[in-house]
Amino acid sequence: MNRNNTMWLAEAGSVGLSRVQKIANQIQQGDHPAWWENVYDWVEELQQALKLDMQSLHNWLADQNIDD
Repeated sequence: MNRNNTMWLAEAGSVGLSRVQKIANQIQQGDHPAWWENVYDWVEELQQALKLDMQSLHNWLADQNIDD
């Protein structure tokens, strides 16, 4: 993999996926004081974020000129 591919992979990881990562981290924090009260809401939020953020990532990737 050349340097350009490595750079666009790093950019792709930051396009919209930070929200998914944040929510997933909350779900994994079982020691959070209000975890049981919030976990189902977080799962729903994660499902919505995945739909939106994956579409954003897909669109971003489609716009890139990737040199294999």
